[in-house]
Amino acid sequence: MKRGIPVSERILWLNSSTASHEKTIQCLHAASFELDIAKSHADALMRLQEASYQVFIAQQHCNGQDCLPLLREVSVRRPETVCILLGAAATEADNCPGSFVFLSGAGEPEQLLADVQHALKQAGLTRCTTLAEEVEKTRNELLRTRERLNNLLDSTMDAVFTLGTTLEITYANRGAVRMLGYNFNEFEGMDFELLLRGAEDESSLLLTQLDDGPIQNYETELRHQGGRWVPVSISLSKAYDHLGKFVSLLAICKNITQQKQLEQKLKEKIVTDSLTGLYNQRYFYERLAAEIERARRQNHPLSLLLLDVDAFKQYNDSRGHLEGDRVLKAIGEVIRQCTRDYVDVGCRYGGDEFTVILPETDLVHAKNIAERIRVSFEARAFDQCTLSIGLMTNNKTAPDKGASAESYIRFADEMMYEAKRSGGNRVCIYDGSPNVAGPDA
Repeated sequence: MKRGIPVSERILWLNSSTASHEKTIQCLHAASFELDIAKSHADALMRLQEASYQVFIAQQHCNGQDCLPLLREVSVRRPETVCILLGAAATEADNCPGSFVFLSGAGEPEQLLADVQHALKQAGLTRCTTLAEEVEKTRNELLRTRERLNNLLDSTMDAVFTLGTTLEITYANRGAVRMLGYNFNEFEGMDFELLLRGAEDESSLLLTQLDDGPIQNYETELRHQGGRWVPVSISLSKAYDHLGKFVSLLAICKNITQQKQLEQKLKEKIVTDSLTGLYNQRYFYERLAAEIERARRQNHPLSLLLLDVDAFKQYNDSRGHLEGDRVLKAIGEVIRQCTRDYVDVGCRYGGDEFTVILPETDLVHAKNIAERIRVSFEARAFDQCTLSIGLMTNNKTAPDKGASAESYIRFADEMMYEAKRSGGNRVCIYDGSPNVAGPDA
C-alpha cells in the first residue's frame, strides 16, 4: 500500500489512447489502484454496470463526444462513484452533475494521482458529513414521530401499556393515568399482574393464551389506585425484534364500566317485577338454587319465607285493580324495608304471593324478620288485607340440611296455607310439625 490508499479501490478510465498516457497509468498502478480502461462510452457504461468502481475518470471530450451526458448517466446509475473530469474549465463545473464530481487539469501523472487522492478524500468527508446529516435528520424524524405517537396515545381514553417479557410495565400513556389513578412514576416498573383482578393466576392464563395468537376483548377488572376495581376489555399482543425474538407486549385496555352498568340494568329489567320492584319468579328459582348450594357448601343456615295476601280477591274486586296494585306495591316496600340490602332477596312469586330468601339466617332470626314484615304491612291498614307467612328454615345442624329447592318451596307453601287455615295474619313455621305464630299465638 502507498499513500494510505486501500488496494480494493478501483478506477475506471475512459481513455481511447492509452499509449499517450502510459506514464499516468503506471503512476496509478504504482499507487496500488486497480485500473481498468474503457474505450468508449458504451464500454464504460457496461463496465460500470458489471462491476463497482470507486473512481471514474473521463476527459471532457473523448472520441469527439462530450462526456458531460455520460457523467450524468453515471451519477444516476452509480451515485457512490467519484467522477473526475479531465481538461474541463472551472466555469464548466456548474454543468457537472452529482455530489462527487471533481475537475482536474491532469497535466502531469503526479497531478492526476494527487487529484484522485484528493477527490477520494473529499468525497469521503462529504459522505461522512452527508451520513451525519442523514443520521441527525433521521433522529429528528424519529423524535417527531415519537412525539406524534405519544400525543396520539395520550389523546385516547384507553389505557395503553407496553410490558417487558416478565410483565413489568415499561410505558403507560395518559389514558392509563386517567383510568387507574396512578402517576407515571408509580406505573414505571410495576408488575402488570398486580393490576389484574386474578393477579398471578390470570397473568399466567393470558400468557398461555398468547401462545395461540393475539388476545382480543378479554374482559377482566384492573385495580384502581384508590382500591376499587375498574371493568376493562383488554387486547394483548406480542412484539418481536428483527430476529423474531419476543421482546415486549402491547396491552390496550378499554374502560367498559358504562357497558357493564347497562348490562346490569338490562339484566335487572329482565329479572325484576315491574309493579313491585322486587325480583320476579324466574330470578327467585335461580337464586334459591344458588343459595341452597352455598349453604350446603359452607354449612350455613338458610331460611325461606312465602307470603300470601289475606282477603286480596275481595279487596281487589271491591276496590278495583288500581287499588289492588297499591296493596302489592306496599308489600314490595315493606319487604325492602324489613330485610337486609344486598343480602336478603325479595321476590314476587306470582299474583299476590311473595317470597323472601334469607341467607345465613337461622330459625329465630328468620321468625323475627317474618314478624316484622307481617306487623309492618298490617300497620298500612288495607282493610282486611293482611299477610299469611310460611317459614321454612334449614339450620346447619338440622336433619333436613340437604333439602332441595322444591322441598323448601313445598314446606314454606304448606306453612303459608296452615297460617291461612289458622285465621291469617300470622306466621307458620316448619320444624317437622306446624308451629303457628301471630296475633293470637
